[in-house]
Amino acid sequence: MKIIKYQHYHQTIWDSFVRNDAKNATFLHERSFMEYHGHRFEDFSLLFWKNQELLAVLPAHVVEDCLYSHQGLSFGGILWHRYVRLQEVKEVYQALFTYLQEWSLEGFYFSPTPTIYHKAICEEDLYATYLFGAKVQACEVGMVIDLEQPFPMQDRRWRAFDKAKKHSLSVEKSVQFEEFWTQILIPQLTEKYDRLPVHNIEEIRLLAQHFPLQIHLYTVKKEEELLAGVVVFEHQEVIHLQYIASNTVGRQVGALDFLLFHLWGNVYFHKRYLSFGISNTQHKQNALNEGLLEWKESWGARLLTHLHYGIDFRP
Repeated sequence: MKIIKYQHYHQTIWDSFVRNDAKNATFLHERSFMEYHGHRFEDFSLLFWKNQELLAVLPAHVVEDCLYSHQGLSFGGILWHRYVRLQEVKEVYQALFTYLQEWSLEGFYFSPTPTIYHKAICEEDLYATYLFGAKVQACEVGMVIDLEQPFPMQDRRWRAFDKAKKHSLSVEKSVQFEEFWTQILIPQLTEKYDRLPVHNIEEIRLLAQHFPLQIHLYTVKKEEELLAGVVVFEHQEVIHLQYIASNTVGRQVGALDFLLFHLWGNVYFHKRYLSFGISNTQHKQNALNEGLLEWKESWGARLLTHLHYGIDFRP
């Protein structure tokens, strides 16, 4: 097993593997996505080769004396070749842990890609890391609708949609990220949660330019007034709602209900899952935002855990 530390000249090989070969990777793991905030992290990404074949890649960075995969992404962990076998997975982890200890690193912390994003069954790594002593460090609550077998929505969602239809609302796909950020998203996040979006306006515009087939903004207007919007991250089988926000008028007329019904029924009806993202509070990972969780459940979403694991090499 040969481990190579990622350098910029590996980008073509890395991205080709993520797009075409890896069974648990998404566009979030391409270098153009990872490196929009590269200045915030000390990159320590790795490539794993066996007999001149690329078996796996690891998006990662170092914090103090530990390796993380990846604090700048929703999920990470080792990304595996579609045809990898369990024995090879165990070999990769054994080689990784030896390599990290040679670098005097004292632990490995990772957040595996949730199963709904897998292109093929991929849980060999969970078994292998269990054998090596991985422990759950945190459990985040993701909320997901299985669009092929959805739970019933609450009646209030239908009532809000019926109300919205009376207000001459229009949905459009937009590239006006700055308008949505400044008029809707930032004011609402600041007022409700006292925080800012994970991506600033320059970052989201850059990412949308790099990934025009995956990152989309949909807005709702009444005449020319912007009322609500959703930023969609589109994956192979999953529609992830990265940002959802509405102003006061939008809430009064049911603009978000109007928009989500439109996306579900007219745009992404062919997808398997709709993800609302996590419902944990920002400041305390193991605490839930009960109001947000209940709103997502009202759409028929149910819980999908995002587990975070760690392995400590110290005696």
